[in-house]
Amino acid sequence: MSFVGGLKQERIQWKNDQTHFEAQQDILNDIVNYMVMFYNRCRLDFYLGYKSLNHNESEMMKLKKFA
Repeated sequence: MSFVGGLKQERIQWKNDQTHFEAQQDILNDIVNYMVMFYNRCRLDFYLGYKSLNHNESEMMKLKKFA
């Protein structure tokens, strides 16, 4: 089962009193939240020299302390 498929199935089990449109919006919000909060912060970025966003931000904070 794919990540999105598992997410859909989990959301359907816990929320069964909403319309189809509300269910779609819930799932879409969950996917966006996952991407913003976890995936984008951990993935390696070419423009950051193949470093994660978290790693790059911590390096920038260290540089600001010394400046």
